[in-house]
Amino acid sequence: MATATRLALVRSLSPLRHLRGGERAARALVPQAPSDEIVVENDGIKIECDLTSYVEWQIAALKGYETRQKQLFLSLIPQKRRRTLLDVGANIGGHSLTFAKAFSNVVAFEPNPAIFERLEANIARNPGLKVVAMPMGLADHADTLIFYQPPRGCGGQGVGSFDPDFAPNDAIEVRLPVARGDDVVREQNLGPIDAIKIDVQGFEPQVLMGLAETITRDKPAIWAEFSESTLKALDAYGTRMSEILAGYRMYKFAPALKLGLIHQVRLEPCDGVFSSEEADYLFLPSDMDSEVRAASL
Repeated sequence: MATATRLALVRSLSPLRHLRGGERAARALVPQAPSDEIVVENDGIKIECDLTSYVEWQIAALKGYETRQKQLFLSLIPQKRRRTLLDVGANIGGHSLTFAKAFSNVVAFEPNPAIFERLEANIARNPGLKVVAMPMGLADHADTLIFYQPPRGCGGQGVGSFDPDFAPNDAIEVRLPVARGDDVVREQNLGPIDAIKIDVQGFEPQVLMGLAETITRDKPAIWAEFSESTLKALDAYGTRMSEILAGYRMYKFAPALKLGLIHQVRLEPCDGVFSSEEADYLFLPSDMDSEVRAASL
């Protein structure tokens, strides 16, 4: 059976993806293996996927990556606070395009040239959604930094990083531009910023520091992935990071099983501003924090 035929079958059964063992069954039919890049349409969004990529395989086969996390995130942001979202580490645009259905403006930052080209192509496939792509990374100061880029054909082009701790095997070192986030927001007149998503493979603390003025002024909702490397870097910034996030409440996106069978995602409150566990976290300002009622999807 051809890959396209098997993929169509798996996609037709996508409502079962949240059942325990559902993803394993899907992988048996459509392996994460080399194939022609495929354009799929999920919830009205057209996107080209490379099945060797973990993220893109999920978009193609399961009709979305971090679908429930995105739904939960958006459910907590009031309509009046859906003006501009910054997607830092946008990859091929899976999150950016989803967010563009809910926000007036989405600005997608992606420094990896190979990925940026595909991001622009996916944005062009969806002319009704307003996403502006910027070919740069964000940091705590403007610079040109070494970026550890996965080699072509490895299936993980989207997991490059400015953090050497995240350098993939056989990484190609290239020098790429980064800008201070507050400077970009001011120079491009992007504010007010109502939400920020950060997934930059260990470079999250530098991004947060570079957006300190924006965070303090606009109090956006912040979704960030924290690894062990990230948590160590956060400790190094000490009280300054706590000052930036003063007034925020921190939650962890936590997986759960309903009736031992159905995969869900819950928001679990964390003690203090930071946690010591690798996970995706949500920082909510006081006006959004009141929306959390043991939220789960």
